This record gives sequence, structure tokens and C-alpha cells, in this order.
Amino acid sequence: MLSEMSTTELVIDARNGDRDAFGILMRSFEPQIISVCRRFTKSEDDAEDLALETFVEAYQKLSQL
Repeated sequence: MLSEMSTTELVIDARNGDRDAFGILMRSFEPQIISVCRRFTKSEDDAEDLALETFVEAYQKLSQL
């Protein structure tokens, strides 16, 4: 099962095109990313938007991980 895989394994699978693996990574790190974004924006809506942009950029740059 994917959720039992290590972060490294999930990144490797995501790099190989496994969207489910990236989704698991996203859900795993979403609370921390939103928390950091909230410190910068002071707005929950803006923090969620910024977090989504962060994940989009991460997805686009998976090959660099």
C-alpha cells in the first residue's frame, strides 16, 4: 500500500509518474505547508492558495528531487 511507503519511495514513484504517490505526499505535508504559508499571509484563504501553488511548483520540479 502506498501510504505505508517512505517519503523517499513516494518521491521516486511520483517522479516516475505515479499521481497517487504525489497525492499521498501532498496530504502528508499539507498541514505543515499551510502553517508556514499562514505565517506569511496572515489569512487562511491566502495560505491555502499559496500552499496549492507550492504543491504545483513541487510537482513541476519533481525531476529535480
